[in-house]
Amino acid sequence: MKYSIKIVFSVVLFSFLYVACAQKAAGLNGTLKNAENKDIVLSRLDGKFQPAEVGRTKADGKGSFFIPMKDGFKEGLYKADFGDATTYLVLSTKDKSINIDGDVSELSKFGYKITGSETGIEFHSKMNAIIANQANMTPELAQKEVESCKDPLVQMALSNFLFRGMADFLPLYEKIYKNLQSSYAQSEYTKAYGEIIEQIKQMKDLQKNTSAIAVGQAAPEISLPDPQGKEIALSSLKGKVVLLDFWASWCGPCRRVNPHVVEIYQKYKDKGFTVYSVSLDGVDNRTKSKMDDAMYQTQLNAGKQAWLEAIKKDNLMWPTHVSELKKWDTASAKTYGVNSIPRTFLIGKDGKIAAMNLTPDQIESEIAKLL
Repeated sequence: MKYSIKIVFSVVLFSFLYVACAQKAAGLNGTLKNAENKDIVLSRLDGKFQPAEVGRTKADGKGSFFIPMKDGFKEGLYKADFGDATTYLVLSTKDKSINIDGDVSELSKFGYKITGSETGIEFHSKMNAIIANQANMTPELAQKEVESCKDPLVQMALSNFLFRGMADFLPLYEKIYKNLQSSYAQSEYTKAYGEIIEQIKQMKDLQKNTSAIAVGQAAPEISLPDPQGKEIALSSLKGKVVLLDFWASWCGPCRRVNPHVVEIYQKYKDKGFTVYSVSLDGVDNRTKSKMDDAMYQTQLNAGKQAWLEAIKKDNLMWPTHVSELKKWDTASAKTYGVNSIPRTFLIGKDGKIAAMNLTPDQIESEIAKLL
């Protein structure tokens, strides 16, 4: 009987030690040539690719190291720094013990061996092949490499490294986003990737609209409310020379140039010149979506108040001040391709664009010609 108890106790002890060792083994380990005594830092990149350290250690005299991950790995993109050398890993929650072996000098080329992670192996294999075949790697071939990946996280990481948000690959990004929604619906990466796609779309629209606005064409109509809620149309000023000015109370460069615009207005207002100011104050749609109705209304009122105070403080005495109070989601800003402020358009008496993006001195010179 005592013998049996001893055996059972030994089995239980062995099982306990096995589990403890298995838990301890969860993490990143390996041996790298030329990594002897180097500091090693493992960071996880968030959805916006900003790194946050998750572990660090120092390699021993043989280049061996171990960074434990007590709570396991979260899915995502990781950055591993070995002294001055860096490599990247795509890991999943399934991963436990990940091993890297090779030479520090080959880290940036992904010229090492990795085991213990399916996503890590796939990402490593793709990057290694792409870098090795860099001379013959066309955008079309690179895109095929991304599309052939099994895991959407690997697709996401590859697309970021290869294309870095270039708008030409928008259809590919949308495919990857659909795959992320299917496999990683709750992941921060899925949400962030969707936001990146929306930003690319907006930038494409701005570029399209910017190229569509040209000197000599009729100024696209704008009709927006003034501070009292009265709609004022840009076309109502036809017959005058008009400076269409996109600005905002929070825009430092706008506020600095305002005194010069006031001087020009005072000098030419009695000769047929005026200013039509479109403010990009307020709350954009993305910010609004994160607020309840009460908070949104509070922020909207604050934006309007800032706009009114800036008009008063800068002595912007012309009567045509309008705003949709939607910041960069202002429809007329998109129509005119405004992606930075201050942005100005000089419109002749005939309602056509006469000049764009002028300095105060240039504005005055052009006004004198038009009048």
